[in-house]
Amino acid sequence: MIYDSLLSPSALAPDNRVVVIDIDEESLQKIGRWPWPRVTQAKLLEQLQRQQPAIIGLDILFPEPDNNPLADQELKYQLSQPNVISAVTFSQPEVNPLHHKADPAWPVSDTMIALAPTLLDMEKTALGHISPTYDADNVIRRIHPVICTDSCIKTLSIAMLERLTSLTAEWSPSTSYIANSQFCIGPYCQYVDDNQHIWIPYQHSHIVDAIPAWKVLTGESIPNLRGTLTLIGTSAVGLGDNVITPLSPETPGVNIHALLLSSWLDSASWQPLPHQTLWQSLALILITCVFLVGAYAQKATHQILITVISIAVVVTVGGTLFRAGIWANPLPLIITMTVQLALMAIAYGVRNHLERLQLENAFNTYVPPFILQQLIKGRQDHDALAPKRTEITVLFADIKGFTHLCEKLQPEQIAEMTNHLFTELTEEIHRHNGTLDKYMGDCIMAFWGAPLSQPSHKELALNCALALQQRTDELADWLTRHNLPLVQLSIALETGDVTVGNMGSRQRRAYTALGHPVNLAAHLQGMSNILKHNILIGPQLTSQLPVSSYTSLGELEIKGITGQQHISAPKQNMDSQRSIVRKAQSAKKSTVA
Repeated sequence: MIYDSLLSPSALAPDNRVVVIDIDEESLQKIGRWPWPRVTQAKLLEQLQRQQPAIIGLDILFPEPDNNPLADQELKYQLSQPNVISAVTFSQPEVNPLHHKADPAWPVSDTMIALAPTLLDMEKTALGHISPTYDADNVIRRIHPVICTDSCIKTLSIAMLERLTSLTAEWSPSTSYIANSQFCIGPYCQYVDDNQHIWIPYQHSHIVDAIPAWKVLTGESIPNLRGTLTLIGTSAVGLGDNVITPLSPETPGVNIHALLLSSWLDSASWQPLPHQTLWQSLALILITCVFLVGAYAQKATHQILITVISIAVVVTVGGTLFRAGIWANPLPLIITMTVQLALMAIAYGVRNHLERLQLENAFNTYVPPFILQQLIKGRQDHDALAPKRTEITVLFADIKGFTHLCEKLQPEQIAEMTNHLFTELTEEIHRHNGTLDKYMGDCIMAFWGAPLSQPSHKELALNCALALQQRTDELADWLTRHNLPLVQLSIALETGDVTVGNMGSRQRRAYTALGHPVNLAAHLQGMSNILKHNILIGPQLTSQLPVSSYTSLGELEIKGITGQQHISAPKQNMDSQRSIVRKAQSAKKSTVA
């Protein structure tokens, strides 16, 4: 289908060198039904000779003698004229598998249908075969230039050109990997493939004048035929000479020989790509390598670009070869590219699924489900994990007096208390869209502003700190019921630019934040008891909060941090501390009761 679609002639040009005398439906109506009497056929040739054509070729068979010997004698005389080529046909020939390009052995046929003995003059009658090759779909695309039985006979078009030029067709073996052997009649050449076929160049088709045979017989006015290559054939449907070609399912067989004559005269050669298997194998290997590169490309745009470039190269190369008269079968490449595109799409889908799982595994313990879904939906897999510089607000929360508590409690009680407490605190961090960094003994670290950008990360972090304090207050009843001491948190927050991403060693990595704000918040958290505030705010975050939202604690030195730091505490923190006292007193009374 691809081959035939490419063979449609883009523009038909008239060719006055070749003429067809057509035994068409109108001729059968005027002269009589076929077969015409031998006298009528002899008269047709006689009338035609008066027009002085250069060569006459017959696409008509005369295999049986006529009942009238005199009529056969008259037709025999016309067929034996020097410029007349009679037709023969063969049964399906077989290509000699032992042929060699430098010395071809032409296809051999068991059966030849030739002229009746009463019409054949062995010394004068010239013959040309009209046997095309039928492909598996019964379409005629090729023809053997020579077929042999006891003797070898060239195709009708070659026999006519040999008689026209008085030259003998010669074989020219190929010496190139990009050209086939040639069969030449003087300057006129056609390529012949490895199976001794000429590929009929339908795309070089010309408009050939078709003159009804009845006009020649009756002496009607017809175009000047002097010096032309004239073919006699039929387009009448009932005579069975219409065949399937890439141009039409009803192509008169004589038109194929007219096309061959026209293309020979123009040297309009047409050939399959020589050593096609070798070139296709190399192309398939190259395309496979290109698609493998595309399959491992990280971005879909890169994969699409590689695919488009590959298709463009194949189309360009195929188009260039086609314009040069070389047919390269694209089907193996099309199948390969289709399969590879499908495999690349599958690989892309599998890789995306694995990356999604990797992303979920990397972040499902760090961020709340809402943030995780945004990460996956936004396809920010690689950017989210890669270390980057960004502004965040970091929070440290520590259980006050935890070392002292551990001395009084059993290991089971410590585990029960910390597990329950950290579960509650983690839920609160996630509820405020925070990223849990890590647990460090009795301390928890979280931050806002990564992996997703959060414009309100300062407010979210501060609100979460207050909520953590409130959540701890609400745990008083649970701690009392389990005979566990009441606890308080010391919390510190700071804002600033940090490096955040997946970092660590080759053996183990974790998504975390590193930088001065992190260090400052970690050290500040330990000053809660000294400053008598459960929530402390670092200098950068203080400078970005409304004055009404915090209480300044002045310029202080923080151990491990260079220089004076302006520290503050949220105003809600005072109310929170008073609430802790009230809840502790209430829990104590309940226990006594």
